[in-house]
Amino acid sequence: MQIINEIRDNNGSICYERICKNNENNILWKDIICFPSFTRDQKNGCKAIIMYTSDMKPIETAFSFLNQATETYATRRQAVPALKLLFSYETIIGKKLADFTIADIEAFKDFLKGISYGGIELQFNLIETRDNGTTNTYLGIYRKYCDHIGVSNKILNQRGVTSQNVFNGNFSDKIAPYRHNERVIQESEVPMYISEEDFKRIITVIRSKYSIREEIIVRLMYEEGLRIGEVLGLTNDDIVEENIVGKGWTNVLYLRNRCSDKKVSQSAKGCMKVRTVSDYNRKEYKLPGYGFQTVPIKHDLAELINAYIEEAHLEARAKHGKEYWEQVSADRVRAPEKFEDPNFYIFLNSNGGRLLQQTWNKTMRAIFTAAGLSIDTGKRVHNLNHRFRHGYAMIHVKNGVKPLELQKLLRHASLDSVTRYYRPTTSDVIDIKERFEKQLHTDIPELSTVTVTEDISCDTVSR
Repeated sequence: MQIINEIRDNNGSICYERICKNNENNILWKDIICFPSFTRDQKNGCKAIIMYTSDMKPIETAFSFLNQATETYATRRQAVPALKLLFSYETIIGKKLADFTIADIEAFKDFLKGISYGGIELQFNLIETRDNGTTNTYLGIYRKYCDHIGVSNKILNQRGVTSQNVFNGNFSDKIAPYRHNERVIQESEVPMYISEEDFKRIITVIRSKYSIREEIIVRLMYEEGLRIGEVLGLTNDDIVEENIVGKGWTNVLYLRNRCSDKKVSQSAKGCMKVRTVSDYNRKEYKLPGYGFQTVPIKHDLAELINAYIEEAHLEARAKHGKEYWEQVSADRVRAPEKFEDPNFYIFLNSNGGRLLQQTWNKTMRAIFTAAGLSIDTGKRVHNLNHRFRHGYAMIHVKNGVKPLELQKLLRHASLDSVTRYYRPTTSDVIDIKERFEKQLHTDIPELSTVTVTEDISCDTVSR
């Protein structure tokens, strides 16, 4: 029998002590299963992630997968613990993922979730637990890893039966979920979107206690549907006035990724990822919808942004000088004009540097609290910023916008991803039922003419 005990190495990484015993409970042998990893800075400024076996031999397939040029450093780092768990489990059962049976996959999921259990041949004593959402994330990483190294596990890749979504009376194919993913259940109803009434309260709080910076950011998310990473990644060069056919001069935001972005805080999701400044000259980077996305915005909001830039940036330049430019300078992806200042990120923190998500999130939670809106009191499950984008989508759904139109507004590649933004609350469901019942009683007036007799002891009604 083998006993697997979860332990930690000197760096705090998970390892496994494997003890083999005979029928008399005597120890025959034992070893340590461990897959250490290290990060190395490269000359091009990127970070390379290297993973080793227990005897410190580099794992070539892991190196290739963890250092793909198309993935951000944060995404690559997320895959490290997932691969360590996979390699450890493969070592324990003596089988590669490509050869896992259904029983192997189910047992592997219990291992990922940190479930301790004992059998005839194996006994697991695990410490760290993971929820179903994390388990599904890791399973997704394993599918990508298998695809990257050219192997496959048909069982892991099995999907359910393809169905259709009905969205505002329109049909679209819904990609079936993976059969062996775990079900993720929301524990409580924290509203998934900002209603119009919620937004009024938020604006009231901001205008009484905060500045135009906070108002601009929440309005970009709620009125224009921007993600917070897209908002914080905006630069002065990204606000352009263009002559739109049939609409005249219109303010347009350009969303794109830059090498100068802080990857965790500033990201244009859905746009081409860049690794070096030479990527700016690639044809793909200049391709609408792939290299960049555009969002027309209202004139008054553009004026508010310009007012903020003039006020906040002039003050920061005067106060911080050279340090200001070191903090907020952004790559220019077009040819500069004569006598033009360097490009810069629009939103600043209180020290005159660029505003990042960690700082902004604290402000957002304070605004929500002051407005009396629900937030997670424990583990932060619901993204407060993304609730504005969900609100943007829900307003359009309630106004009868067609799915293809909403897909365009949200800048999504597929209709299936658009339907995820339909997150009605219990109050919304009640409104839907009330509208249905009202229509039903209009179509069948007889349903509204039922009266109960005064003698409630009788089970009879008069019509």
